[in-house]
Amino acid sequence: MGQYPLLPAGQLSWASLMCAICFGETPALSDGTPSLELQGFVAACLHKDYRKRASVAEQLAHPFFARRDV
Repeated sequence: MGQYPLLPAGQLSWASLMCAICFGETPALSDGTPSLELQGFVAACLHKDYRKRASVAEQLAHPFFARRDV
């Protein structure tokens, strides 16, 4: 059976997942991620405080997308 991505193996409680999302560390991509641009884009999308989170316009202007045809 699968597992929730932010919890240790064996913890399948939705309540534990909600606590991990709300009170735990912000998830980050591993060091093996292909580019720093992708790491920056994901970090901009995952701010818990919505006032600090990137808007759609900011996301589309991010260097990760700026060089792509979207």
